[in-house]
Amino acid sequence: NSRKIEKLQKLGAWRVIDASNGSIYEQISDACDIGVDHAIDSVGGESGELLARMLKPEGTFVSYGLLSGIPNDWRKLHNVYHVSPQLFALRLWNERHSVSEYRNRFSQVIKLVESGRMVINAPEKVYDFEDFYDALKHYEQPGLNGKILLNFA
Repeated sequence: NSRKIEKLQKLGAWRVIDASNGSIYEQISDACDIGVDHAIDSVGGESGELLARMLKPEGTFVSYGLLSGIPNDWRKLHNVYHVSPQLFALRLWNERHSVSEYRNRFSQVIKLVESGRMVINAPEKVYDFEDFYDALKHYEQPGLNGKILLNFA
């Protein structure tokens, strides 16, 4: 919706591609007809492939989610679209890095937030675990502006 697009633009986005406004391919083509250098995909499947098509050859395609439930075809992304696909999963990153490296990165993120260069959205609402069903009902409502969190303390 327009409120979310305005919010993204205030955070620095110069163009927001919204799948509900028609073809992603056409929207990206209108914004940048020579292709883009980098793409970040949280959906996978057909949407991920459409996004990969919009990359310049050797562009970087980072996948960090699977909202569609359909994985990206990594071989196809590389062989057909000539992009450099990369998977980001925090759990896997943590396995390859020391505690001090993790703390250093986290410290960098905190500095970005403190300086205002990175904005972290507030949760929509925090529910006590005992109110789990109320949290689910809230989550199912349209128009959420943040995550629904459960407090286990």
